[in-house]
Amino acid sequence: MNLQVDPNVSMEEIQEFCKSKYPDLKLKKALLNKNVLMIQNGMVMGVVQNKKGTLRIRGDLNTLNPVILIGIVIGVFFGFIGVLVIVGIFYLIKNKERKEFGEQVFADFNKEFAKKKIKKLKKILAIEKESLSSQPNYRIYHPAQMAELVDALVSNTSSFGSA
Repeated sequence: MNLQVDPNVSMEEIQEFCKSKYPDLKLKKALLNKNVLMIQNGMVMGVVQNKKGTLRIRGDLNTLNPVILIGIVIGVFFGFIGVLVIVGIFYLIKNKERKEFGEQVFADFNKEFAKKKIKKLKKILAIEKESLSSQPNYRIYHPAQMAELVDALVSNTSSFGSA
């Protein structure tokens, strides 16, 4: 699930929000990608990826959980097919819990960052309203009125150049 946020949202801000929202869960950053935060809850985890103003949030299996890790090691002894079977079984068993946790994390982030977005939009609207009200000849036109004005302007300028 994708959530549009301010492009200036940093991973530190996201991590602070997660620490305050989920104090009892373990937070980890990915090893190779510093824009990914994992919220571990037992055998499932929520994965939050920050990518240029978009947060990708999903639920996934916590492969660092000892039970799943032992299952993967046992699957390695049976070869590639064994790993696929073991991981597939875990996905089937934990599918509902994985999806629910991902949706819960998405709802929490949506609630928090939507508030920030609304506050920012209200600020922008207040500034726009103030600047527009200071203009003396400002009037809001209905789209139909605007079309008539544009047609009148176009007809006046075309006759002006042909004389």
